[in-house]
Amino acid sequence: MKKKNKKIDLKFQKRKLMLLNVYQFIKDSQKLVPIQSHILWIKRIINFIENELPNRKKYQKTVSYLNNLIVDEDQLKYNEIQTKMHVLKILEELVYSQIYEFYDEFSNNLYIDFHPKVKEHSLDLFNNGHYAQAIFESVKALDIFVRRKANLMDETSSNVMTKAFNENNPIIKLNNLETISDIDEQRGFRFLFMGAMTGIRNPKAHEIIIQHDRNRTLEYLAFISLLFRRAEEGKI
Repeated sequence: MKKKNKKIDLKFQKRKLMLLNVYQFIKDSQKLVPIQSHILWIKRIINFIENELPNRKKYQKTVSYLNNLIVDEDQLKYNEIQTKMHVLKILEELVYSQIYEFYDEFSNNLYIDFHPKVKEHSLDLFNNGHYAQAIFESVKALDIFVRRKANLMDETSSNVMTKAFNENNPIIKLNNLETISDIDEQRGFRFLFMGAMTGIRNPKAHEIIIQHDRNRTLEYLAFISLLFRRAEEGKI
């Protein structure tokens, strides 16, 4: 799993660097205003697309268009302003396409290595924009997971968490409970698990919740993922 995470992280950093390069390239390109610089400018764009972008095949038509501009130098000079604006538009679209691909690749695939149960219950919903449902299904799965592990199937959700993680007599021990810090951690996570049920699961089960914020949804899922891992690691 660590090797996989490292590979994903390297891919993430590489794509992030590529995006920064796109921004810098556009910033530099916009300085090349004189007409004598236009051919050099367009050649730089072609070179950038062919050598920097991971999906350059998608931009073959763009490259062909730019190459034609270089060939027809008289037309390029005649339509100086129009050409520059058109090529700048191409660059703008290029940047946005890379940004969207960047976020689609890492947000839609939940770049954070969430607990498998969270991905199982939320990934399709998240990718289709059903953010509130993605959160609810994940926290509901957490509730069921803890119930089964603690053998507390007939209790209310909040009571399940209270009994399962009670620091005085826990069914699921998150540590050895040998020190004050151990007891504090167990107590703290008991409240976190209880809070997840009363503050996240119950409202989303009994009310119509509309969630539009993609990042906030990821934060909820990250929190639920943490609780899943701690519950899974806990000892009976």
